[in-house]
Amino acid sequence: MNLAMPLIEDLKDHSLAFPTPKGGNHALWVTGHITFTLAWVIDVFLQGKPNRLEHWKSLFDTGTEPVADPEHYPPFDELLQTCKACHRECMDLLDSMHEGELDEKVNCPEGFESFVGTKRLCFRTAANHWLLHLGQLADTRRSLARKPLMA
Repeated sequence: MNLAMPLIEDLKDHSLAFPTPKGGNHALWVTGHITFTLAWVIDVFLQGKPNRLEHWKSLFDTGTEPVADPEHYPPFDELLQTCKACHRECMDLLDSMHEGELDEKVNCPEGFESFVGTKRLCFRTAANHWLLHLGQLADTRRSLARKPLMA
């Protein structure tokens, strides 16, 4: 989050700009997607509850395609605040666990055990997911001729 959030916040004024002339994941979609996924990890895998952001599934789930229509999405500020809140909750949940708890199995879909099969793997995947999308945000900034924030 510490690497990605400055890039996301810097793209607020161009949140629907695509990273390439052929499209890609714009900052608004990346923010919503990371948030939806964080809620999924926290709620479904770690706590065995329904995803609180299930109503965003058709917008931000894996396999959805970003569109350049702002009416298609919740407001960027709402996504940003929800993202920050989910991240804080994820970190608080991690801080509340002792080392032994981290290797407890969670209920995950078949075939995903190596990504989210234990609580430890859930937290690792949540952290790695930010990094997976970091390049898309950097490419979007470059497509807008912005200088690097972290040079």
